[in-house]
Amino acid sequence: MTVNFKNGDTVIMTMYVKKADVTAGKLSEVLYDPGVPVTDGKKFLGWTEAATYDLTTERLTIDGVRAAVETKLNNGITEGTVVNYQAIMVTSFELYYQDEHENTYKTENLLTVTNSATTTVDQNYTVQSASATTGFIGWVVKGTETPVYKNGDQITLTADTTLVPKLGQGKWFYFDESKVVVAFISPVSHQKSFAQ
Repeated sequence: MTVNFKNGDTVIMTMYVKKADVTAGKLSEVLYDPGVPVTDGKKFLGWTEAATYDLTTERLTIDGVRAAVETKLNNGITEGTVVNYQAIMVTSFELYYQDEHENTYKTENLLTVTNSATTTVDQNYTVQSASATTGFIGWVVKGTETPVYKNGDQITLTADTTLVPKLGQGKWFYFDESKVVVAFISPVSHQKSFAQ
């Protein structure tokens, strides 16, 4: 039996296995882990016989591959049988949440078989500023001002991404000269609260 280990269309290594290897207890010597070249941002999850895969595809370790090959050999194969094991390669993205002082306090790892990953923004935030009029508006990608993401919004990553809090200042407005009636406009909800 010919066993090809592949990464996409590229054959990493070809190994030849026969039933006598199983009988002699030498399968682990003949069928060994070929290793997979991993590029930046990629992660190897295992092997599959499927030509195409997704994140739910069953992943085989090299021991799992040996067990599958042994079963095929024990069940009988025809001359010239070729089995391909495809490397399950995924792209890994990190989503970082930082506070207003640029301290990272939450990291989310996203795996995908494509070049982008979509996730839901899901992180509450308490403003650390001493100012009572500073409010949390939402999350923005570090170095940008828009779009503003709120909890429940979808964000698509094509690279590692850092979200930072977008903060705003509320304003006090005085409605008469005696300053008896005042209103506070919140930066978060733009709602008015009145005091007398």
